[in-house]
Amino acid sequence: MLRYIAPEYSALPRYYTLALSADGSTLYAANGASGVVTAVHLDVDVTNARIIKTVHFNAGNAGVASSEPAPAMHNGAALALDQKSLYVAGRHGIWQINTADLQVHRSYLTRKSFTGITPTPAGQTLYAVSPAPGIIAIGVNSGKFQQITQSFAHTPWSIAWIE
Repeated sequence: MLRYIAPEYSALPRYYTLALSADGSTLYAANGASGVVTAVHLDVDVTNARIIKTVHFNAGNAGVASSEPAPAMHNGAALALDQKSLYVAGRHGIWQINTADLQVHRSYLTRKSFTGITPTPAGQTLYAVSPAPGIIAIGVNSGKFQQITQSFAHTPWSIAWIE
């Protein structure tokens, strides 16, 4: 299938990021710049993979100029430990998406651009990172955030939680 992509959206495919469910049965492909998330059921035989659902959401402008350059994603989607929420970073914030219906439950820091995110195992805090602001901790329930550091890695791109 051939699709036309308008020039203003031609760079958006590079913002796709993936997250795999803990049991390996569902792959989430999300694009926080264009506002789309797709769930794909994976079978043992990969040729039988099928799209479960695709949902479009408002990726927002929220005061950030569309001509403003944004870095590519590095670990830009992450599942909560309970697998009920998918967090997606983008050019204009972070979205918490309910994995049952792929609807946006909440958004965070819609005036900032992020390149990577990771939730803590307890699920109460989300760590977000971008080269400009460094590392930020976000309370999942409160939405309050705190600048953690400008980071010893002066321009961090990605973050991961390791136990």
